[in-house]
Amino acid sequence: MHSTMLLDGRWVSFSPGQTILEAAQAAGIYIPTLCYYNESGHRDVCRICVVEVEGSERLLPACSTQVREGMEVWTNTERVAISRRRTIDMLLASGRHACLACDANGECGLQDLAYNQEAAPSESLPPKDRFPEAYDDPFIIRDYSKCILCGRCISACSDVQVNDAIRNPFGRREEHQDSPGWFPMPDPAKCVECGQCVEACPVGALREKAARGAARIWETDKVRTTCSQCGVGCQQTVHVKDGKIAKMTAFENSSPDMGRLCVKGRFMYDFVYSKDRLLLPQIRKNGKLRKASWDDALDFAASRLKKIVRRHGPDAVSGLCSSRGTNEDAYNMQKLFRAAIGANNIDRIGEGNSLAASLGSGAATNSFAEISSARAIFCIGADMAQENPVAATFVKNAVRSGAELIIAGYGTGPLAGHAAAGTVIGKGSEAAFINGIAAVLISEGLYDRDFVRDNCEGIEEFKAFISTCTPERAAELSGADAETIRNIARRLARTRPAVICYVPARGSGSGAAASLANLQMLLGGFGEGGGINILDARANARGACDMGAMPDMLPGYQSIQDVAILEKFNRAWQVSGLSPKPGMAFPAVAGALTGGGIKAFYCFGEDPAGDLPAFKEALATAELVICQDTHSTETSRMANVILPSAAWCEADGTFTNSERRVSRVRKVKEPAGQARPGGWIFREIAGRMGQNWVSESARDIWDNEISKLAPLFAGITYSRIEGDGIQWPCPDEGHPGTKALHEGGRFTRGKGLFIPCE
Repeated sequence: MHSTMLLDGRWVSFSPGQTILEAAQAAGIYIPTLCYYNESGHRDVCRICVVEVEGSERLLPACSTQVREGMEVWTNTERVAISRRRTIDMLLASGRHACLACDANGECGLQDLAYNQEAAPSESLPPKDRFPEAYDDPFIIRDYSKCILCGRCISACSDVQVNDAIRNPFGRREEHQDSPGWFPMPDPAKCVECGQCVEACPVGALREKAARGAARIWETDKVRTTCSQCGVGCQQTVHVKDGKIAKMTAFENSSPDMGRLCVKGRFMYDFVYSKDRLLLPQIRKNGKLRKASWDDALDFAASRLKKIVRRHGPDAVSGLCSSRGTNEDAYNMQKLFRAAIGANNIDRIGEGNSLAASLGSGAATNSFAEISSARAIFCIGADMAQENPVAATFVKNAVRSGAELIIAGYGTGPLAGHAAAGTVIGKGSEAAFINGIAAVLISEGLYDRDFVRDNCEGIEEFKAFISTCTPERAAELSGADAETIRNIARRLARTRPAVICYVPARGSGSGAAASLANLQMLLGGFGEGGGINILDARANARGACDMGAMPDMLPGYQSIQDVAILEKFNRAWQVSGLSPKPGMAFPAVAGALTGGGIKAFYCFGEDPAGDLPAFKEALATAELVICQDTHSTETSRMANVILPSAAWCEADGTFTNSERRVSRVRKVKEPAGQARPGGWIFREIAGRMGQNWVSESARDIWDNEISKLAPLFAGITYSRIEGDGIQWPCPDEGHPGTKALHEGGRFTRGKGLFIPCE
């Protein structure tokens, strides 16, 4: 229900609880402010937004004054203008605001207001020694001579990122002329360099160090894209001048991150300019890698692949797909293997489809947005604050709002200080630890019997299995204390539903996700405020799975053993006889290389030789190693042919984040050297192996192939994901996407299945 108010002489509607500022913004009426920070609700400091309200003798701040029915408000009277000019004059006089030399020139809120309100600049600047010197920061310039004490940086740090690294100024300003006490100085021990304070600063007090002198704001093109640093999929604005990245900022009010970035997403983009970039195709001749033309390198790769297939069969070729490349690249790689080579030996690194047997879908069930409003959160595995920092901010927001946080991690990371309960467990012991919790829930009758009875199957077999998984046994296997396991089980039963956040690490064990499905079914925790969120450190780990970079699944998790599905792909790819035989998973490849079953290894965007010493030894036995990558790696140094691939920001495409959101990745600069987009490379090799692929651009690949062949993505097109992206499943173009899976026990497979796992 809407009410009305008189705003600058015209009647406008407002909603109950709105402030004058919010009502004015909704009506398209501008009220200036410097301290107001919508992301956290910070307000009522700068007094720039004052307005005249009929019946009030004094000017009232629009940011904190609620609207009433019939209220008469005037936003730009002479009295208001005089007050604003006085405030701006005071702010200008309080610091060293030399606009022409300031990096914030052109994007400074105080500068804009001074111009618009015709405020007079100070004739002299206060001395430098009046302001404290900041510590030497690797990413941020802190110039307190420009600080206007608006408090936005404090709120961004404490209320949005919840790091509490910036202290509130204290006392009276005149008492602190020679002390930093008046200024919002950060504690280096608490600061995580997320840069949210830089994003919030309305003046030039906080700036990106790497961006200093790189470009004025009016000189840059601004391109929205998706971060490449982890599976959260934060939205970024890339500021580009003359084809070079000048800086990175968050895209305001965007999903999934709501205008947040971490230190990696905001500052660590210089990898695209690394001296280790692969710039030219190379072929190994006489034991040494030597530069080659693209035609020679592609001909070499294709001819050697054909030779090995002819001599040893298609199953002698194995491939590892990047979990950091785009969806379109992953789709083309698995298409190359299946349609051109004839094998399903394609895999990727990262958590994949381990929930599928239990629930029917292997993906995370819920959205990041639900974490901040959860009643309880159970985090297990690697530390989310280190691997997926922006997702961790939502956890901390929830705790601030009263949620109970329980942690079972590999160590005591940054989130531990926010937890109501927690313990350290050994890597790889997740399933054993969770089984101990499940055993307590069942033995003490704390599980949701009605949910299990109505929505699940296999409970009796599971009870028989879990009876041997006592807390003492779980403690022995995980390193946790048995009584702690009991307490955590009871907490989860008392506070359900709880959002489960699992951050897997290499070596964490294949049974962890399935055991979490068992736990959440016992708790009846599927739907709003519940579910299982599996987060990955790789930007497109979910997307690589979605696109069929798996030995037993075609794009969209369609089984290669389903005759009708195979025939659909045969027709679409204009081939005959796609193999229904499940391929070799990556963990088995090293043994197959050593044993001679695998002769050729095609590695795209990963470094198994550098990550796994045993694999490096096995790879040395291969007849052919094709390495397609952006940077020199241990694997590339062992290659017979190197195909330099375009990096993130050098080609168009999409990522799918950990909550199943498909978002655009946009090209912002030309590829380094002679690097080419990954999809183009796969297409060129396929052409040399007798294929004729029609789709050339990333948009064509998605709109004309992926969305047409995979029902999960049927309603997702490039035109629909120009903004915040869409979460699959999305069956048609009228569908908004799916925020949560398995709500209320409506599992994709029908009924949830309890699966004993260790």
